[in-house]
Amino acid sequence: MRPLLAVALVVSLLATACSLPTDESAQLIDVNDLPDALRSDLTTTTTTIEPPSAVTIGVFLIDLADERKIVIEVAREVEATASLFDQLSLLFGDEVRNEAERDLGYSNPLGEFTLTSAVRNENDVAIIDIIALDEAGNEVAVDADVLRDAAAQLVYTAIGFSPTVAVRILINGERVVLPTTGEAGDTEGVLNKADYERYLPEFEPPPPTTVPETSTTTEAPPADDG
Repeated sequence: MRPLLAVALVVSLLATACSLPTDESAQLIDVNDLPDALRSDLTTTTTTIEPPSAVTIGVFLIDLADERKIVIEVAREVEATASLFDQLSLLFGDEVRNEAERDLGYSNPLGEFTLTSAVRNENDVAIIDIIALDEAGNEVAVDADVLRDAAAQLVYTAIGFSPTVAVRILINGERVVLPTTGEAGDTEGVLNKADYERYLPEFEPPPPTTVPETSTTTEAPPADDG
């Protein structure tokens, strides 16, 4: 009886397996109906945005308005990776003004100098070294008014380049007393815009102080009866 029971069990299992449901109506899914992640006809591309090769910065020239020297910002293009030295170099050379700037009467006192070094220290102070040379390459003295104008140019220009917070100007590597227009007077220390505020086009000089007149009454001496 046991062999017959075993055969019966096998037959029963085969019948059960054959009765499992089958999907005889399977259909092919259109590729356009698939999610993008499952589609093989789409290619993934990576877009790399290149940084700009040149940027526009502002540098300052000098103009004369109502018999007062003022700074005028003009635009220049430099490489995006330009150093502080490269940026300031735009103000040094035989002629850095364009035709329109020359026609407007702008001047460039820094053209009297040569830029030898320009770096920022750990406190974001720009250390700028300049020197005035004659045609033979010998150092020459510069008029105080020219030096004041040139210093104003450097201060306004360099502080405009982030993260510069102040400027120290050296003449041939040495600290010198530089003329300013600030209340603190001439200095060999660190400079900022307050030292050249009178160069701002919108600067208004304070009204002159008026000293009230005082009258003095002098009494005549008493008559001499003797």
